[in-house]
Amino acid sequence: MRRGWMIAIAFGTSACINEREAAMAIEALTPAGTRPEVVPELRVASPFGYPAAAWEAKASGEVTLRLFLDRTGTPVPESTSVARSSGVLTLDSAALRQARRLRFTPARSKGEAVEVSLLLPVQYRHPTGA
Repeated sequence: MRRGWMIAIAFGTSACINEREAAMAIEALTPAGTRPEVVPELRVASPFGYPAAAWEAKASGEVTLRLFLDRTGTPVPESTSVARSSGVLTLDSAALRQARRLRFTPARSKGEAVEVSLLLPVQYRHPTGA
């Protein structure tokens, strides 16, 4: 039987949130008693870069990805999807493609590594965009 938890982590290409805000996002989306004791932490630098066409078009938006992390903290590519679109297909596609390079520390519950589902907001903010 697979055990998993839903958590949320915010991540951006030109904006980010602090640890307190991330904890509030996790609490807001996680049913009481189901949050792992140790939540995954990002182990790599941001893999998210602006797609050239979106940059030239000065497109901005936030894509929310739904990821499933295995017990090692690696996203399962076939389980990654867009939970909420930015409204800009180029940004959505780039976020999906670039999410494959994410690596996290494993979530832990009762001392054991566990699988988790998480929502990952990816913000694309062009400095002169809409």
